[in-house]
Amino acid sequence: MTRRLVITALVGVALFGIVYAFTIGQTGEPGQPDREGVSRVFPAPGAQEIRPPGDETMRDLEIGVEFEPGWTGTLQVEGVEIPPDQLRRVPELFQVWFRPGPGKAIEELRPGRHCATALAWRINETRDDARSIPWCFQVMA
Repeated sequence: MTRRLVITALVGVALFGIVYAFTIGQTGEPGQPDREGVSRVFPAPGAQEIRPPGDETMRDLEIGVEFEPGWTGTLQVEGVEIPPDQLRRVPELFQVWFRPGPGKAIEELRPGRHCATALAWRINETRDDARSIPWCFQVMA
């Protein structure tokens, strides 16, 4: 009798834990940080970009972010903030892009894992209010 009560109590606690975990869990994709202010990032998180034959450095890959209306921001790639004059902005689409190349903050992306961060803030705020939205992607040989 005692054994049944203990097993029943353990099953009840386990079910409560599962329900509680789903209740307090983040919305959106599992394992993804809060992305308020950002609609999309490019390449998509976890994407595997295939390097074209003959392109050993993947210079044609653009890294970008699409902000939600009313938001703005900038990009960091591999922890390096991209200078404003190296960003390509498309204001009507709320987008900011960076393409690695000679003489730029990031000259090339070799095969392997790479990470970028969008810094996003509302247009009526300052950069001091920015939130970081990191993501990573893979460049394949």
